[in-house]
Amino acid sequence: MVEYRRDDALWKVQVVPSSPFEIRSCERFRGNELVYRARFEDLEAAGGHLVPKRVIVESADRKASITVEYQDRELNAPVDDSLFVLTGGGAETR
Repeated sequence: MVEYRRDDALWKVQVVPSSPFEIRSCERFRGNELVYRARFEDLEAAGGHLVPKRVIVESADRKASITVEYQDRELNAPVDDSLFVLTGGGAETR
């Protein structure tokens, strides 16, 4: 278990030492209270890393959750900067 603390936030990350290393889960705390938990499942090698095909994030009380499943992915793909510019609705454009 690896712990990272910043201000009142604490992350606990379950890491499996292998080559390449494997991250199985992550818990996010605010103070001593669990905020959410994320699980990383169905890992496969891609670009020298183990990458999950499924990520499940659930609230601490398990009343809300979201599952993201990747079918196709491309690591380190070039992304045009214009995809990160907000337009309309009072947002400034460059």
